[in-house]
Amino acid sequence: MNLCFYFFKENLRFYDKADVLAFFEAIPEITITNVNEEYHLIYDNKVLNYKAKFIIGNKSVVPNIQTLNPAFYDINIRLELSLMLPIYKANLLFKICGELCQRFNFFIYNELYEDVSPFRINMLVQAYTKIKQAYKMKYEEEFMQYYKCNANILETVYDYTINKDVIVSKIQDENLVGLDYVFLGEKGNRNIKLGVRYDGFSPFVLPAYLDYIIYLDKEVRFIKADEFINKCSKLLKVADTNVFGVTYTVQKDIKKLQKILEKSKFTLVTTPFVEVDEQKILDI
Repeated sequence: MNLCFYFFKENLRFYDKADVLAFFEAIPEITITNVNEEYHLIYDNKVLNYKAKFIIGNKSVVPNIQTLNPAFYDINIRLELSLMLPIYKANLLFKICGELCQRFNFFIYNELYEDVSPFRINMLVQAYTKIKQAYKMKYEEEFMQYYKCNANILETVYDYTINKDVIVSKIQDENLVGLDYVFLGEKGNRNIKLGVRYDGFSPFVLPAYLDYIIYLDKEVRFIKADEFINKCSKLLKVADTNVFGVTYTVQKDIKKLQKILEKSKFTLVTTPFVEVDEQKILDI
């Protein structure tokens, strides 16, 4: 199911369409196409693997527009986004809405609003969250096809994913690897587990909230992350970044780390995990 937010102007309908298109063209994630005399501005976030779209249409599609304050004019611009997104991903789109409203003096409306309103990001978040919760109550079986993760943890996961390359470049250690999150699911349990793959040879950047280190030894081994971090604590340094809980090792300590991996006894993990596509994770 998609949710829409609609844009309005106060006291006049005119706006400079060329300037608005230029605004969207400057956003790297957006591609502009023309569909049936409408502009579809496709937002494709390849890092976090999701899409949405803004539409500049040629007719009004605002529901119950006759009940809204007549001082505001529908300008036939709207955002369409899926309800099946974590709030972090939706927020990236809402921030674009905020920039759009600020630059062009637009106002915004959603069916949960009493009327057309100045842009307030908390109102967009509240509307999105309420509608998603109501949809979940009605279509619980659809949500059971998704895994879930705490919203605050998921925010850290996405912050790290977006900033990983910058974090690695700031540390500047030989052969340093920024480890990617791996999402792990168990049969009959919607709660996702977080892991990273590690080859045992490279200095690495380690993100927060990990459940498992997937050690690529002669055979793949799942090591509980808290055990791994406890045994390697003296080799882990805190990264200089605003992303929560990021640590790293350096090249000169790798032999010590390898010795820990070879000689330490870790709890045997036999859970038959499956790797979960990131698009199948929600925060509800």
